[in-house]
Formats: sequence, C-alpha cells, structure tokens
Amino acid sequence: MSSQTRREFLFARFGAGGRSRPAQAAAELKAAIAASCLALNRVVCSQCAERCEAGAIRFVPAPGAAPTPAIDLDRCTGCGDCVAACPVTATTLSA
Repeated sequence: MSSQTRREFLFARFGAGGRSRPAQAAAELKAAIAASCLALNRVVCSQCAERCEAGAIRFVPAPGAAPTPAIDLDRCTGCGDCVAACPVTATTLSA
C-alpha cells in the first residue's frame, strides 16, 4: 500500500503535470456538483456529504423530491473526499 494521501493522489493525477501542488493552491480548489448528480435527478444519495469532514456539503429537503445538495464554499477545503465518494463522478474540484 502507498503512504500517499488522497489529496496527494488527486493533485498528482489531475493537476500540475504529475507534480504535487503547493498547499496554497490546494486551498483554492472548491467542490462543484454537476447536473448528473443522482440527488439532482431524484435519486436519494448523499455520499459526498457523508464523506465531507469539513461539513461543506449539506442536503436541503425538497417537498416531494430527493433532498438537493448545497455546497458551502467557505467551508470547502478542496480535499477531494467528495470526488472519490460520488458514484457517478458528478462532484469535481475546480479553482
């Protein structure tokens, strides 16, 4: 097993051409949820919120529908745990 953290893996894989990004750049990344999100398509899912240690993702109840996700960008740390948890890859990180 690798001693690499999830954050280091994501930055190595998707950013900086395989080089690790500085800690300051990591803080600039924020989560975003695409229209393909299961919850936005009336399927009950909250995997991203369950994995978010910062509590940046919450689900707002909607009468007659599945709760919809809302991201508190001030609380989002850009760690990528929500990206790894999404079963349909609807959650992404962007600057």
